[in-house]
Amino acid sequence: MRSSVVHRVATVLMLTSTLASGATPTAAAARVPAGEPRLPAGVTTAKAAIVISADSGAVLGVHNPDDRLPMASTTKIMTALIAIERTTQSARGGQRLGLDDTVTVGYYPTQLGGATLTGTLGGSRPRTVRLQQGERITLRNLLYGMMLRSANDAAQAIAEYLAGCASSNEREGRQCNDQFAGLMNRRARNLGLGNTHYANPHGLDRDDHYSSPRDLASLARVAMRDPTFAAIVRTLNWSFTSRVGSSTKTYALQHSFSGFLNNYPGATGVKPGSTGNAGEVRVVSATLLGRSVIAVVIDAGDQARAQAMRLLDHGFAALLRVSASADAAGDLAAMGPVNAVCRAGGQSVTAARDGAGRLRVTAWTVGGDGKVVRTGDSGGQAGAVSEIASDSIAGRFVTAVRDGSGRLLLITWDIGPAGTITRVGDSGHSGPEASHIALRALSGSLAITAARDATGNLSLTTWTMDAGGRWRQVAQRTGSDTAERIAMLAYPIGGTTGAGAATHRVITAIRDGAGNLKLMTWDVDAAGAITRPRGSSPAGAVGEVALYYGPHGMAYTAVRNSAGDLEVMSWQISGTGIPTKVSNSGAQAGEASEIHLEGLTDSGLLTAVRTAAGQLKLIAWAVTSDGRMRRVGDSGGLGGDVSRIALCLGYYNRYVTAVIRPGAGGGLRVVTWRISP
Repeated sequence: MRSSVVHRVATVLMLTSTLASGATPTAAAARVPAGEPRLPAGVTTAKAAIVISADSGAVLGVHNPDDRLPMASTTKIMTALIAIERTTQSARGGQRLGLDDTVTVGYYPTQLGGATLTGTLGGSRPRTVRLQQGERITLRNLLYGMMLRSANDAAQAIAEYLAGCASSNEREGRQCNDQFAGLMNRRARNLGLGNTHYANPHGLDRDDHYSSPRDLASLARVAMRDPTFAAIVRTLNWSFTSRVGSSTKTYALQHSFSGFLNNYPGATGVKPGSTGNAGEVRVVSATLLGRSVIAVVIDAGDQARAQAMRLLDHGFAALLRVSASADAAGDLAAMGPVNAVCRAGGQSVTAARDGAGRLRVTAWTVGGDGKVVRTGDSGGQAGAVSEIASDSIAGRFVTAVRDGSGRLLLITWDIGPAGTITRVGDSGHSGPEASHIALRALSGSLAITAARDATGNLSLTTWTMDAGGRWRQVAQRTGSDTAERIAMLAYPIGGTTGAGAATHRVITAIRDGAGNLKLMTWDVDAAGAITRPRGSSPAGAVGEVALYYGPHGMAYTAVRNSAGDLEVMSWQISGTGIPTKVSNSGAQAGEASEIHLEGLTDSGLLTAVRTAAGQLKLIAWAVTSDGRMRRVGDSGGLGGDVSRIALCLGYYNRYVTAVIRPGAGGGLRVVTWRISP
């Protein structure tokens, strides 16, 4: 039954093998179609390349995208796709092929050169041998062997099985090869791959075997939509057994593409290739921040992987543009520092030090189109300050400042619907001496401050607010570390004891007395009691630090490292609160200061920095589930000159930067930003 069905399938395939086009790899369409963006200089030195959106198919960058060139082992993408499609579609005769069908290897696959599928043959003298004639192995395992090890013999065995023949000599093998190539070319025509012609299932060099970057990207886009194909190409290791006579043969495969899969965050596949005529070829795909990109380089030299990764970066940057929506300038002559809270009483609120050195609170509305309108300010309701932190608590805006006497002062502000700002209460002027202040809300009436105390050590204080906006100190705990820079965040970890009350985990990130980054965690119960801290090992020299908690349940620091460059790190926080560094961004960003950090959807981060040229720049980062980060877009030169920066996420999913412009008297400017698809 099975052999007769296969014979009929083979007859159909043979009819498709008559389509030899006579075209050669030197034939090509237009080098760069009108309207398609060229890849900028320095992205790739490949002979031809393309990067596309895998979601929409939109072309994001090209270099000779339609040149017909040898494709090497990227051929196997089509071989695998056809095999998988034949297992999900009814075959002629009403019988369907299955991934777990047993394939008996013929003669011709064992004669091919190049990469082969090797395993350990058991018995009294175990030995490592390649695929053997008569070996019985499942179609699924041949697919894994072909895609993970780029095994030419596995590709030929798959082709012979699907063509309904098992070669006993070279002539029969070539006939099977031609039959399957006919099916490949028919599928290529069906997909509209006008610059592709297949002569074999594996990619060994032949003059009539070629493709183009555009066609390979289009093919990969189709293949990656198939869950079976996608699962195979992202698998790092695969083990299985086969039978050779009465003996068992064991295979333990490691993906030859692991260098890409392990080193590019969000990598999902697909296939490398290399032959004498083709040079180094790469087809790669990745998904970051919900967007998927496919890139192809052909004849890219010994830096093919790095160039393919740069193409992915270029693609994500094109899809994830950070653009300014609107801006507004206040008449406040501000000297800095500046702080901002985007959601307080329905307004975005900034707190800055004005030209006279006094605290000035300003309210702004942000519309759905990003337009910013100043609605009010605090006028002369506060005195001199030198440092400012802020947060939103129970719909009110709260500032924690270093007042004119050098002491910590909390002030509560009501923000009216029309932007009127009223000071309603404070903590009194008997607070501790403090600098490098951070503030976080814990509940509707409980907050925590972190500061450098009079002895230079890190000190945490909890505060409770009454209905009138007045603050009372609850508890204080001082650490043993000198703190020269401080960032803080807090999130609930359970232990609910009343309406809105819960135990919170507080994380502080400091530059310690030795100049190194150190994270510490503290637990604060519903009454405001603070537990002893758990600390990390020093994580290198830093000049500045920002802190955020979010994507994938991790903490993230953005720092100015010892070289003066921006570096982003991910941290795993254990159930008991022990912080462990997971990954860092490395050298993906240049010199930076005035560093701020926010979340970007559920799997990304946004940094706002002052560049070496003194300009504001926003940089978007994608974060994978294992904590790796990849820079995926930035605002370019849109930010203008700045001296101080604040960043927050506001209404309508708009990011807000509040900046102090340099020069005599400075000036406060608020800009809204969006991450555009």
